[in-house]
Amino acid sequence: METAQRAVLFVDVTDSTRIYESLGDTVALAVINGLFGHLEKIVTKFSGSVVKTLGDGMVCVFEDADDGFRAACEMQSSVTSLAQRASNRLQIKAGLTYGAVVLSKGDVFGDTMNVCARLVTLANPEQILTSAQTVEALSTGLRLRCRALFPTRIKGRAEEVPVSDI
Repeated sequence: METAQRAVLFVDVTDSTRIYESLGDTVALAVINGLFGHLEKIVTKFSGSVVKTLGDGMVCVFEDADDGFRAACEMQSSVTSLAQRASNRLQIKAGLTYGAVVLSKGDVFGDTMNVCARLVTLANPEQILTSAQTVEALSTGLRLRCRALFPTRIKGRAEEVPVSDI
């Protein structure tokens, strides 16, 4: 078990139920797994690692907040590009957080992970949401690409979390 500062990126395929319904289970699973294979290459490009996939979600970690930011942005732009060429439009939404995490048995735990999981549920398709803490951890140039949205209540947190859009 190790405690460390990490960027956590949680990516979720939007409307996966519709994808499974329209394509059938076998084809939909192949499409989503193909997408995850593509996204994993982006994670690796930015020195990150995929912690796990969860059906229609993927959890990744990066040592550096800037690397997580760049990976999230490249994922969104590449999925948009792929979707324009595909008959079945795939979309993703993402949450990105930076802070202390517990790395144990190939998984990631802690408040930073919990906030990330909540942010991805709040995100719209093609959107990346992040916390003010994460924005503060970014280099100056990347901070300028974030727009403060609203503080929101997150299940399990006593105080509201300031949320930004990347």
